[in-house]
Amino acid sequence: MVRLVRCAPATPSPSNSTDVGELFGISGEGEGEDEDDDRLVGGFGRNTEPSTAKLPKRTSQVSFGMPTASGMLDTMLLQRLVVAKVPEIRACFDRELAANPMLGRTSLAWRLAVAQDGRVLYADPTSRSSSNAVATCVSRVLRTMLFPTRATGGSITVTYPIVFDVIVEPEPPEPPPTTRSAAWTPFGTDAPVAAASRVARAVEAALHDRRATVVACFPPAAPTGSLRAMIEIDDDGKARSVQAGGLGHAASERCVEQALSGMTVVAPAQQPVEIACDYARGDAQPWRVTPAAYRVITTSRKQLRYESQTLVIGAPEPEPLLDPGTYLVLADADATGAMVTLALQWASEGNGAIIAVRDGARAPIFLGVGRTASADGIDGLARGTAQPGLRLGAKLLTACVGRATQRAKLADVTAVGSLVQWLATRCKTARCISTLSVALDPDAIVRDLVEVIGAARRAGFDRVLLGTDAPCGTQDDDEGRSERLSGPDDDE
Repeated sequence: MVRLVRCAPATPSPSNSTDVGELFGISGEGEGEDEDDDRLVGGFGRNTEPSTAKLPKRTSQVSFGMPTASGMLDTMLLQRLVVAKVPEIRACFDRELAANPMLGRTSLAWRLAVAQDGRVLYADPTSRSSSNAVATCVSRVLRTMLFPTRATGGSITVTYPIVFDVIVEPEPPEPPPTTRSAAWTPFGTDAPVAAASRVARAVEAALHDRRATVVACFPPAAPTGSLRAMIEIDDDGKARSVQAGGLGHAASERCVEQALSGMTVVAPAQQPVEIACDYARGDAQPWRVTPAAYRVITTSRKQLRYESQTLVIGAPEPEPLLDPGTYLVLADADATGAMVTLALQWASEGNGAIIAVRDGARAPIFLGVGRTASADGIDGLARGTAQPGLRLGAKLLTACVGRATQRAKLADVTAVGSLVQWLATRCKTARCISTLSVALDPDAIVRDLVEVIGAARRAGFDRVLLGTDAPCGTQDDDEGRSERLSGPDDDE
């Protein structure tokens, strides 16, 4: 069973700063959501401002009536000679049509005088219902015809009706929706606009009509799990780009992108809006990544590797890789925090970086966005906001928000879950930003990070930024402290 879970405005990628949308109240919910509706008609996205759309391209089609002649003339020969001149005759009318797009169907008769030697002595319209430019041009073309020489008979007068029909050329097909230049991440690029929730509801309604097409993208051999489609809706309601990921099955993800391409919604905003739509096949599961879509830095306990380049443990801070794009730090389960941090330094100038952990023969498990230059955002926090943070060590997990700090043993899974839930509860009253920052001590192990991230998502932290500066102090701060989970009111 494949089901559409929901569609919602896409939140921007996590950053070590206050979320712009939160600071300015642009969350797409509540008051002010439809502030641009005064420019819509009935909420269906038809702009009342004067249209600047160009008229469709118009061209002509030439046809001919039955000719009449004052003497003996082979009408089949006449037709062949005139048909050979059709491109030139049509060009005469098309030039006038370009200058006057409202020109309609025009029917004129031309009188030609054909001399005994085959020359056209004159060719003039029988009336002036067309413009002088068209009449002069067509007459000049007809006078270039040359008939066979006749032995007798003198000149012959021929009357030949010519009809110009105006036809509208079909619009070229729109290019298919494209994926964004960066590889898939479950986040958007900008803070949601005010009308984003309305657009999300319209997208969700449109997706129900495409359910059968989407379901067909999941053959029996495809894995179960969760998939997120990132859909950018243009200001005319069309899906400008579609990008699917999270299932870790490239064929299904590409198929979903095609299934949702060409979608149009009836409630667009006045600017492009990114919408995140979640599908689940079977039970919802952590997102997985398809490594082939990224620039991959493999991370083991002892070395990093990117294409033909290798860094080993103890190496100095590397020069950033200069390849543009989104990097995937693909870590072994026993890789250390020091190696993951080194990998993020290596990828610091990319468009972004995500961190995933190998999972045997299955696609890697998505852990979160890694800190790079693009993830740093605006420095500092706004007054009255707090930054929730976790710091993962070799044995301890530390949680902090403001001056409140708690710790738990990593070996106690229940304590880890309670600790992260405590952090989420504190954030309900501390006006936390929505990005959870997670620092990695050099001796932290990626295997433990999997459980910590799972607990964070269960507690409601969907936006996780990994590899940040320690938000909960440093290792030295833990010397002499007991390894325990403090009581919920035992703040430091």
